[in-house]
Amino acid sequence: MSALSEWIGRLFPGTPPKDTERHGPEYVLTKHAGRLMQIKGVMSIGIGKDDDGRPAIVIGVSSGTPDAVGQLPDSIEGVPVVKRSS
Repeated sequence: MSALSEWIGRLFPGTPPKDTERHGPEYVLTKHAGRLMQIKGVMSIGIGKDDDGRPAIVIGVSSGTPDAVGQLPDSIEGVPVVKRSS
């Protein structure tokens, strides 16, 4: 490693996200959070697991707005979406 590379590594210790991280649930949720929260009846969004134990985006929907569930996708960029009524 060159001295310049080492110095830059000390200045910017974080590493850029790997391709797998760019399509992980946290990245996908961050990218789509604004759009999801604009859907009437969506109360919360977060990361959790689906019924098979895979990482998923979990969306809490108000029980008073059942139409919201129909507006939500089953997956976003390959990440499963779990809809929970509250």
